[in-house]
Amino acid sequence: MLRYALEKGYTLCGLEESIELFANGHEKIIVLRHDVDQPSPGTRAMVEIEQRLGVKSTFYFRWRTVEASLIKDIVSAGGEASFHYETVSDLAAERGWQSREDLLKADGMKLARDRLLRDLRSFRAEFGVPCRTLAGHGHALNRICQTLNSETLWHGGFDRDRANFLTEAYDPDYLRELDAYVSDTVLEINGGFRYRDTLPDVIAIGSSRILFLTHPNHWCFSPIVRLRRLVKVIVWGSTFVGDVFSYRDWLRGGPRAGTDFARTDFWPPRGPAELNNAELT
Repeated sequence: MLRYALEKGYTLCGLEESIELFANGHEKIIVLRHDVDQPSPGTRAMVEIEQRLGVKSTFYFRWRTVEASLIKDIVSAGGEASFHYETVSDLAAERGWQSREDLLKADGMKLARDRLLRDLRSFRAEFGVPCRTLAGHGHALNRICQTLNSETLWHGGFDRDRANFLTEAYDPDYLRELDAYVSDTVLEINGGFRYRDTLPDVIAIGSSRILFLTHPNHWCFSPIVRLRRLVKVIVWGSTFVGDVFSYRDWLRGGPRAGTDFARTDFWPPRGPAELNNAELT
């Protein structure tokens, strides 16, 4: 897919580089983002493939998946390595929160903001990377608490200048710059693509600014895992879901579905009154 994109004349880059390219009006850009959710040999494989092709990208590491040697190799080749933070779910696990009400009663958003700032400083110091862009990780506890990790940065409650970063991967202002958003998933769903569209699909229809999100553990399997997935597909079949894309309504400046910060694939939209509640700010 990367070779195909290069043949079609696209510039492939990471998130930080894309901010400047978008600001300068560049088109035919594919932003490569890799969320390293699980330890996997696929991460190293993707780094090596991209280096052979002379392609740059962004890898976001959780604390449990970070590898100093990988970060060194990514950065030395001109790529970006940064923090895949999960402050809300970490706090929920530590404090036993089982609902959004639990989180708000504990002043959870302030705790999460303080935790993110500390974690960000620690990540930068330990691995020597600037972390100028960030990406929130999703966890089952986020669903239980009905609170995205990225909500830590909403409503102006987090001092981005003090934290010294440019954008979060789910920031509306950033996503509005995109024409298409391609994401992988497990192979049993839509053949491995969350919204059905593959990278060649969106290139074929003329999309100019594309974000391609992958999770390396979805692309590299041991023989045992391959066999297990094959049996699962034979027994249960593959699942196909509609190509509903909750971001499409507000890409290129359109409003998000529901309220400003609704994620209809995550929880039912909340009304403006709750979104503007002082507890959230």
